[in-house]
Amino acid sequence: MHDPNNNNRLRVVSWNMCNHADGWAYLVEQLKPSIAFIQGATEIPSGINPILIHSGEEAASNTLIYACHNSPIELRSTVALGNGITAAYFSAPYLGGLFVFDGHSQSAPPIQAIKRFAKNLNPFVRWFRSSDPQHLLLSGGYQPEGLKEYGEHKRLKAPIVDARKDFEHGLAKIGFENIIRARHVRPMEVQRHANNDSERENVYFYTSRDLAGCLDRINAFLDDNILEIGDHNPVVADFKIGGT
Repeated sequence: MHDPNNNNRLRVVSWNMCNHADGWAYLVEQLKPSIAFIQGATEIPSGINPILIHSGEEAASNTLIYACHNSPIELRSTVALGNGITAAYFSAPYLGGLFVFDGHSQSAPPIQAIKRFAKNLNPFVRWFRSSDPQHLLLSGGYQPEGLKEYGEHKRLKAPIVDARKDFEHGLAKIGFENIIRARHVRPMEVQRHANNDSERENVYFYTSRDLAGCLDRINAFLDDNILEIGDHNPVVADFKIGGT
């Protein structure tokens, strides 16, 4: 079982809680993340006391970054970068600094907007790297506009695929590694509805190349108890950041 107090490990979770309050207890008690990118978040029940960094967009109040308050990582600062992008800067044992990017524009981007995302993020990444090179982490879930009509309008398929490729290629150009594809050739089972269509893997997980080298494993967390919360499986990435 993952120990969030272990200085040698960093666990990062990306999960859509589907607006179900029980997701918080499951996150804290079962997944035990150091950091989590949460979509579809609700108000936090009493008794859970995390650090929360909300998106830079008011419309994305249910999209946020979670950090375990008693883990070895420490929040140093946050900044809204514009275009709905929020960055949080943590200090972490063995890593030094860790920049985490989140915000509605990329955590749940309309498919028409993800073409622009990498271009918007590019100057921020350059600035961070030039001022103090650090590890970078970005994750979230695709929420394409018109998804409900996807099965009815086949003509939407090409623009969705093209936009997603532009998003991914843009991130690759500015030095991000797709750590899901590095370990899984086929899409992971993230959503368990839509006729079990795993080809619609809707989570992305990118890190800077140096942090990608610390990746131990990344998998969808499969547990039938999650079906009581929603139809999204959490994606869990474990990093070895020091020692054994």
